[in-house]
Amino acid sequence: MTQFTYDTKDAVQIVSQGEYEAVIFSAETGKTKKGDPKLVITSKIYGPEGRSPLVTDNIVSPYGIRRLKQLCEATGVEFNDGEVNPQDFVGKNVKVKVVVEHDDTGKYDDRNGIRAYLPDDGSPAPEVVTRPETPTDQSDRSGGKLDAWKGYCDAVRKTKPDVEDDLLIKNFQSACKDLVGKPEDQFTEPDWIKVRDEGPKGFIPF
Repeated sequence: MTQFTYDTKDAVQIVSQGEYEAVIFSAETGKTKKGDPKLVITSKIYGPEGRSPLVTDNIVSPYGIRRLKQLCEATGVEFNDGEVNPQDFVGKNVKVKVVVEHDDTGKYDDRNGIRAYLPDDGSPAPEVVTRPETPTDQSDRSGGKLDAWKGYCDAVRKTKPDVEDDLLIKNFQSACKDLVGKPEDQFTEPDWIKVRDEGPKGFIPF
């Protein structure tokens, strides 16, 4: 009988927290369950002992745009246009700051997540010719959601510049619910306008 052979290192397909060389394996657009647009980036990580896990990063608008800017700067892709072609990222070499995400319920195995993108060789990001950002019509900005998010981030980062995006998202959603009185996925356009106009002044940075 022919023996089944395998590499024992393949039993562990995550890497420890740290910075690693990586290549963008795939990139595509999608939507979250709430209907928010997202960019799904899958990177092949060059880890120790020959481990090369594929790690998926869901960059959700507007919460993950800071990370998208990092990705654009690390790969030389234009950011200030307000839109990107996902295929422009594929095949680009980057460095990624990897974390290990734990499931407190024990239902799922630990997995890797990407916290930040860095230039591949640790040097300053590639030179990118950019155009100044210009105001856009409010009808293109999700009824004030993007403005509300930016206002909240600016308020928090004045005192906590290194706060993680995940914590920002959690507290922003809680603050929105307190202000409007219902979950974010039930917001109407007037609700987002209320958050945009009243939120940044009323939100207390955690």
